[in-house]
Amino acid sequence: MPPQEDSDIKIFGKPTEPPDENDLLETAAFLNRQRANGNITKAKALGEELALFNPEKDNSIPLNPQPGNDALLSPVVLNQVRALVVFIAQTALHKRLKFQLLSSCAVNAMYDKIIETAPDFYNGICDGAAFTFYSLSLKDTDVVSSIGEQFAMLSGMEGDTACIAFGSTVYEEATKAVHQAIDKYQFAGIG
Repeated sequence: MPPQEDSDIKIFGKPTEPPDENDLLETAAFLNRQRANGNITKAKALGEELALFNPEKDNSIPLNPQPGNDALLSPVVLNQVRALVVFIAQTALHKRLKFQLLSSCAVNAMYDKIIETAPDFYNGICDGAAFTFYSLSLKDTDVVSSIGEQFAMLSGMEGDTACIAFGSTVYEEATKAVHQAIDKYQFAGIG
């Protein structure tokens, strides 16, 4: 076999050059601006607020399954509701908060608060399996229906039309609630 050209292959290791001092100064200045305008404080407070969205215990997201379908209020399904809400919050924070610094602050604060207030729930969503299925649904042409189908499957009720409809409704209601929470904080410089 003849030798192959490999000039386009990059091997990652220690940087060959130290970071540019101007880049570091620019990053520090950006961080200071975000602190000064209150965005970092707002991001952390928003993350903590979103962590407490628990449709089982509050009215932040209305749960209105079809009457007489008590299976939709089982602990397994309610746990999946909360997992879907966390997924929606995380996704919205990354999309809506223009700067990675702010979205990371908000997401980290959200998870820190979940660990503090609901460690068993946090351990249950750590593997990210549900988030993987929900992420794939975001690429579907009918996101709402696809989320509902994934929700039913993750709830152990695959193909159940009532559970699919419930999951779709939860997705729509939770998305509205999360976006309203983000809007309420009025981040500076994010339009």
